[in-house]
Amino acid sequence: MDEPVKIVQYNCTCGKTMKFESEHGVVAPQRTWVGLTHAEIDYQAKKDDHGVYFALGALWAEAKLKDKNT
Repeated sequence: MDEPVKIVQYNCTCGKTMKFESEHGVVAPQRTWVGLTHAEIDYQAKKDDHGVYFALGALWAEAKLKDKNT
């Protein structure tokens, strides 16, 4: 039978209390931020009729996510 999911929390060095759902009390380690490469953005932008807007949107979204997760 599966164990219930429980909430695990710890105090981050940034001062926030981080909470995670955890199975069996195991929390996955935090990963280093990995963003899109310029080549990946450029490749996808070239496939789209509005490539410049795609590229700007991708860069904006990436910056926003990076800001929210730091």
